[in-house]
Amino acid sequence: MQRSQTILDTGKLLLLNINRSFSKNYGCTSPMKVLVSFDGCVAASEAHFLKEYRRRFPHEPYVRVEEREGIPLAHQYGRLRPDLVNNVETILKTSGFFVKMAPITGAIQALKEMQNSEELDVYLYVCPNQNSPKALHEKFQWIQKNLGQVFVERLIVAKDHAMLKADLHIDWKENCDGKAFLQHNDPNVFHLECLFLMNFLH
Repeated sequence: MQRSQTILDTGKLLLLNINRSFSKNYGCTSPMKVLVSFDGCVAASEAHFLKEYRRRFPHEPYVRVEEREGIPLAHQYGRLRPDLVNNVETILKTSGFFVKMAPITGAIQALKEMQNSEELDVYLYVCPNQNSPKALHEKFQWIQKNLGQVFVERLIVAKDHAMLKADLHIDWKENCDGKAFLQHNDPNVFHLECLFLMNFLH
């Protein structure tokens, strides 16, 4: 895999091959419904937080992106030291924090190419952030600016993506050690893992 690729670039190619195989073997002719996590797969939210955290609290301990466990930031920082939770909440509540996130390299192009495919029906999903009342609104703004109205209308808000029905999920995996995963609803059909290039989050 070349360094210029990202999980969505890789996922796009895999999705097309998966869909062809699925249609052939299971008689499915309708587009495959794909659910993509906004945080971590489209916007570099973890890297953005860490950069701001180290800028504002340069002498405090921190969690590297590759050490993140797929649990809320406040929970993991609280393990390091309980009072660090206040630092996390201060950043997440900063006005404009989420609007300023950078896109993951290649993600916008890959999403648009996936959206243009007749074989795929693509949706984004975000989780509400109880520590930041402005987060959802700012993420809507980010998507409007970087992806356009078509993805604003394809945005799903859910606390747990496992409650959402889709043929394929592209998301972070808990305790993934720097990996992302593609998971079909039927574990007997597909279970694919792709290395996530962590250097693109820095």
